[in-house]
Amino acid sequence: MTMPTQRTKGWLNLALYLGWALGVLLLVHSIINYRFVAGRLLQEAAERESGRKFGDVLRMLRASETSSLQDVVDTVRRESPQQIAWIRISTSDGRLLAVTGDPGGEPLPSASAVNQRANLHHPVVRMAGSGQRTVLIAASRLRLPRSPSAEIPHPHAGGPANAGIIEIAILVHGVSVSFARLETNLILGCLAALALLASNAWIAVLLRRHLRARELDRQLELARNVQHDLLPAPGGALVSGHGLEFAALFIPAAEVGGDFYDVFHAGGGHLALVIGDVSGKGLSAALLVGVIHGAVRSSAWVQSLAAHEAATRRLNRLLTEKSDSARFATLFCASFEPDGSVLRYINCGHLPPLLVRARDGRIDRLADGGGPVLGLLPEAPYVAHEVIIEPGDLLVMYSDGIAEAMDAAGEEFGVDRLAAVVHENATQSPDGIREAVRLAIARFLGPMKPHDDQTLVVARLMPVADRPPAADMQEAVSGQAGSSPAAR
Repeated sequence: MTMPTQRTKGWLNLALYLGWALGVLLLVHSIINYRFVAGRLLQEAAERESGRKFGDVLRMLRASETSSLQDVVDTVRRESPQQIAWIRISTSDGRLLAVTGDPGGEPLPSASAVNQRANLHHPVVRMAGSGQRTVLIAASRLRLPRSPSAEIPHPHAGGPANAGIIEIAILVHGVSVSFARLETNLILGCLAALALLASNAWIAVLLRRHLRARELDRQLELARNVQHDLLPAPGGALVSGHGLEFAALFIPAAEVGGDFYDVFHAGGGHLALVIGDVSGKGLSAALLVGVIHGAVRSSAWVQSLAAHEAATRRLNRLLTEKSDSARFATLFCASFEPDGSVLRYINCGHLPPLLVRARDGRIDRLADGGGPVLGLLPEAPYVAHEVIIEPGDLLVMYSDGIAEAMDAAGEEFGVDRLAAVVHENATQSPDGIREAVRLAIARFLGPMKPHDDQTLVVARLMPVADRPPAADMQEAVSGQAGSSPAAR
């Protein structure tokens, strides 16, 4: 991975981490904010309820001339037992006058503190307890009557000499509060936070897939470059004056293909011409192409027909042992000796190449000899064959991606169309013939894309001209083919 890519990945990861942190922060903030606001709403509602209960006590004291303080507080609590935890009234010096419920803790601040707040028309308020037992305790000044029948004045009237303290504890969870809007805000906030977290997680997955795809693209680009480097230049000549000139067409259906070809000096004055097709496409096929290409290049198979057959059997056993049974290859492998005017070949399940005779334009298909595809039968026999070549003869090797190119109607291009195009342009150079075939296939396919690799090699064979007549040479070759295995 290149440095810019690593830097980009680092920034993207940082952005993802920040997104996750923001999502968690938003979720926590929504919950904390809900709890805080809900607590404040409950507290405010409890404060209002304590004021109402305090007013109830005052009204009952004014309305009754005979009721004692204890009767009043008992009556008020009995009317709202789910809201009032306790009520207690004491004198300014702390003497308890009346109590109902179950008071918790000591009485509220001293009378002076309550009186100071009362002068400001504010009760003294504090929270106590926890959970469902959380209470709001409100204390205010209450002017005590001189006798049960005496008139009870306003609680803030008069001085502190005859004032007492009334303490009302309201159960916070007993008051009625509507949390509809608050709960809506909580749900929206949590959904936004969860959506942010889910989006971040999905982006992280897509990011990893994207980075893997980019790395795979880079690997495919490297594989394509390696495969391109393995193939010879698509046009050229081997051996000046005599030998051969060729042109090639290679169009992989995927990033890398399973087709391959090669034209090279094989030693001893021999020129090698190879074309093959590995089952499948993509990287797995390209890897097997590399194995076959290396084996063909490194093996000594051009010295004789017997050497060619032995090398082919070794290659077949290698592929059978090292590749899956579903992975096999076709191969046409030929050697041409310009000084001998002979083309030797083995066809391992490949489509028979076309040999166009320069003398009369006749097209022969090199289908003799050979054997099955490579990589399936470990002990398969392979038989080499040879044919006499005259100056100017044209060898056309092709893969099934050309013969089986299919148009929109499902019709295949076919070998006959290929032979017709080659025959029509046989007098042109190999480059011209290649271009004629390419254009013919493109016109035939129209808008359709090739479904398989397309490989074509056009080689014009130029043996030494001062050779015996073709009939004599063919008879000599036939005599050699019928010789003993040792001679082969």
